[in-house]
Amino acid sequence: MSEEKSIVLLYYHFTSIEDPKALASEQRYLCQKLALKGRILIATEGDQRNLGRKRGCRTSLSRNHERTPFVQGHGI
Repeated sequence: MSEEKSIVLLYYHFTSIEDPKALASEQRYLCQKLALKGRILIATEGDQRNLGRKRGCRTSLSRNHERTPFVQGHGI
């Protein structure tokens, strides 16, 4: 049996989110499109993410993270 490696992105970010439902919908779509597994909690005070995917797909995790509007420009 071969051992399959994976990568995990885990972080939280406190910031003001005006429309958590809209952001949640957008992030759900991106995660499904990129075959990401995990959990994202989004509220008006910020978000918490715990996402994973097979190791060969690291770029997808980074791109999903960078597409989040409030992450852009914060160096997270």
